[in-house]
Amino acid sequence: MVTAGKMELPHRSRVDNRVPSQRMVDAGYRPVPPSRVQWVFGESLAAGTDLSSPAEVIAVWKGSAGHCAALFENIGNGAVARVDGAAGTFWVLDIAGWENE
Repeated sequence: MVTAGKMELPHRSRVDNRVPSQRMVDAGYRPVPPSRVQWVFGESLAAGTDLSSPAEVIAVWKGSAGHCAALFENIGNGAVARVDGAAGTFWVLDIAGWENE
């Protein structure tokens, strides 16, 4: 995961042990894929006080091969959220799409 200040964040929830795809479906996302394709779910996280705008967060993610791939491969839908807390600002990007063949 790419973060400001090298803070590590889990993709699996510590509260209920759900992974990003479970949280997306539980939140109401209903994928309707074309027939006979593999769905892909992904999540990118960032945290810290140095990231103050979506453009800065995307620039950091683009600098990481894995996060950059999540931004540009297999994406059909995406959503980003920003939450400010005592430990700083947290950014989450959840994406879903189908496997490119």
